[in-house]
Amino acid sequence: MNVSDKLKETKERAADKIFANLCNVENEINDCKENIANKTLAKVGVTVEMHQSILSGLYDQKQIWLYLKSLVAKDHEYINYLK
Repeated sequence: MNVSDKLKETKERAADKIFANLCNVENEINDCKENIANKTLAKVGVTVEMHQSILSGLYDQKQIWLYLKSLVAKDHEYINYLK
């Protein structure tokens, strides 16, 4: 495997990882929203305020992954432009 193929494989794996993490964060956001709405975990001492704090952190994580996704997309556009 030459350097170009290895770099291409690395970039594809990075894009896959970003997609997987975005899906995971989105699922966690939905679960957290559901827990807030249903007060599901209040029985074990997890308050709505705690869930809202977690939700805020999840939104921050999502923004980071979206930013990384945009960087990878720009990199692919740049590479395609050079061809």
